[in-house]
Amino acid sequence: NIPMKVSSFHNIGSVSKMLSGIALLHLFDRHSLGDSVQEQLNLPVWEQLPPKWHSEIPDINKTITYSDLLQHKSGFHPFKPIPPELQDTYNQIKMSFTWTRDERKIPEDGVIKRKYSNHHFALLTYLIPAIAFPQEYQDCHNQFKHLDIIEYTKRMRIATGRLFERYMKEVIFPKSNIKPSCDPENELRLEDIAKMYNDKDDSTGSIYSERERNGSCRGQGGYYITARD
Repeated sequence: NIPMKVSSFHNIGSVSKMLSGIALLHLFDRHSLGDSVQEQLNLPVWEQLPPKWHSEIPDINKTITYSDLLQHKSGFHPFKPIPPELQDTYNQIKMSFTWTRDERKIPEDGVIKRKYSNHHFALLTYLIPAIAFPQEYQDCHNQFKHLDIIEYTKRMRIATGRLFERYMKEVIFPKSNIKPSCDPENELRLEDIAKMYNDKDDSTGSIYSERERNGSCRGQGGYYITARD
């Protein structure tokens, strides 16, 4: 372990979602999809989802908005256990299917209650690049569209995740003068990283690299950042 300092890098986990939300609002502040931020927040997200999802899931729910995602009010539900080797890609597809089967469960009063889910901000891994880099996003689709839907989604997530990371590094982080990393083992000095421990008996600890494990940064979490930043 290392002595704690304000310059030590910590995994901030789902606090990373705040950074992803800021990135989306920054795009909307530049009128990327409409005249006002609120107008854009109320737009449905389905048009910016991976194009192959549109054809493979033709009855996808087209009413879920960006505002729904940021407020965790889409109506996403937990799924049955999925084999670990399929969790990353299959959850994305399974998530989409829940939209088509009345899983949103809108109450009689029409108010959808907040239900926290990683899936909301996981989708920003696709949506932010789709808005910020539309041509490169389309190029990714063209490169992988011949694959089956599971492999297509896996490849799209990695490719768009790298575009997502690029937008964060080139546009969002410099504005705040911060330097988070989702690849601490390769980008940071080990002596500057605070490890994660399972319990008081864990004497080894671990460092979680989102890019190392999943191929790219993702919208739902995984950044390391210092207390000073």
